[in-house]
Amino acid sequence: MREFLGSNGAATIVLLQAPDPTALPKLKDVRRLFEIHDLKYLKGNGWYSNDIVLLERVINIINGNKDAPPWHYVATTNYLVLPPGTKQPLFFAIQHLSILMDGFDLTNASMEELRDLLNIQWDIARWRNTVDNFYESLITQSTDAAEKHINDLSIIKPNVDGVRQLLAGYGDKALSNITDELRQWYYAYKWKS
Repeated sequence: MREFLGSNGAATIVLLQAPDPTALPKLKDVRRLFEIHDLKYLKGNGWYSNDIVLLERVINIINGNKDAPPWHYVATTNYLVLPPGTKQPLFFAIQHLSILMDGFDLTNASMEELRDLLNIQWDIARWRNTVDNFYESLITQSTDAAEKHINDLSIIKPNVDGVRQLLAGYGDKALSNITDELRQWYYAYKWKS
């Protein structure tokens, strides 16, 4: 991860989504606009795509997609690596609004924190999904047992509604809490103008 943020372990990362490469700003224009020369322009699906996916996951969660799996398709086509603390010029945001996904001012420690928070969020989402699938499993097993003439009412007629009531709200509070923590992370490290 040190290389993702450069040798200092800190950088401003700007995510871009441009299906048409001609929509991307030219490197010389970015240098002139930001008034910096120390920057990199990289592909979203390149060497550091795992780090880019972490940033995309937090964006998805903040935008309401709490169940986005960690292996979803990488939407970032390119990204800029700028010196840490680089402010967002208003003209850049206006000129490239159609391709600008988001930006973050990051350190190695902030990326580790994000990784830990997202691992917890994914565990909670998996556990909730297991419970949701359990109801369907009971129904499927009931049908299978009846077809095989198994004479056990606990299998043939499980109390699915009772189980649903018992497990109603399973993990809701934990998911809400971790989403709040991710929201706090997002706004703490979001690229500032």
